[in-house]
Amino acid sequence: MSLPLERRDFLTLCAGIVLAPHNLLTAVDETPDRDLQKILRELPHAKPHIPRIQAACEKYAPLYPVPFIWPVKMVAIESAYNPDAISNSYAIGSAQFMPATARELGAQVPPAEEFARQEEVLTLRRQYQSKFEEAVAAFRRGDDSLAAHHREKARTLQQMHDELHMKTTTDYKEKVFAMTVDERRKYDARFDPEVSDDLLVHYMAILCRSVKKELDLIDDSHILLLAAVAYNAGIGNVKRKSGIPVVSQNVEYANKLMLFQNLKL
Repeated sequence: MSLPLERRDFLTLCAGIVLAPHNLLTAVDETPDRDLQKILRELPHAKPHIPRIQAACEKYAPLYPVPFIWPVKMVAIESAYNPDAISNSYAIGSAQFMPATARELGAQVPPAEEFARQEEVLTLRRQYQSKFEEAVAAFRRGDDSLAAHHREKARTLQQMHDELHMKTTTDYKEKVFAMTVDERRKYDARFDPEVSDDLLVHYMAILCRSVKKELDLIDDSHILLLAAVAYNAGIGNVKRKSGIPVVSQNVEYANKLMLFQNLKL
C-alpha cells in the first residue's frame, strides 16, 4: 500500500531533520544569508549578539547605515564571540577594542596610567619592527655593515619586548580573571559583550563616514570593506594608502570578510 503524497513528504522532512540536525537550526533561524547561517551553526553562542547588533545598526543608521551582517562577521573574525578575549596587543573583548578607542567612544575603561606598561610593550614592538625594516633597506642598498648594526639593535629591542610582554600579559590576566564576571565588566566595559556590540557598530559608522569623505568614495561595498580594514589596521593607515595597506595581516582580514565561507572558525 502506498502512502499518501502529503504523508510521504512529511516523513521525508522528519528524516532530513534527524539525519542533518543543522537543518533544525536553519529552520529556527531562517535567513537567506549564508554567512549568518555559518556563524550561527559554528558559533551558536553568537545568537544573543544578533538582535543587539541589529538594534545598534538601527541606532547609528543616521551616522552611517551599516548592514548588520558586517559587524556580525567582524566579531566572528575578531574573537569568535569570546567576551574575555585578550590579544597580543592588549585589545580586549568580543570586538577587540584598544583602551583609547573605547574611551573615546564613551565606554567605561580604566585610566590610561593602568596600561602604561602595556604601552611600553607596544612602543618596543614598533621600535624593533622599524629597526628590522631599516636593516632590510640597508641590505638592499648594499650596506652590509649598517644592515648588521640595525639587525643587532632590532634583536635587542625584540628580546626586551618579549620579556616585558610575557610579564605584563601574565600579570594582567591574573588580575582580571581573579575577578567575577560582573566585577570584570564593571572594571573594564570592553569585557561586556553588550557594550562591545554597541561600540563596534558605532565605530564602524564613524569609520565609514570618514573613509567615504577622505577617499571620496561612493560605492557602499568599497566603503564598508575599507572601514572594516581600518578597524583592524587603523584609519590613518587606510587613508595614507588610499585603500588596503599591503601588510599580510590587513590583506588577510579583508580576504576573510570577502571570502567568509572559506573562513575556518
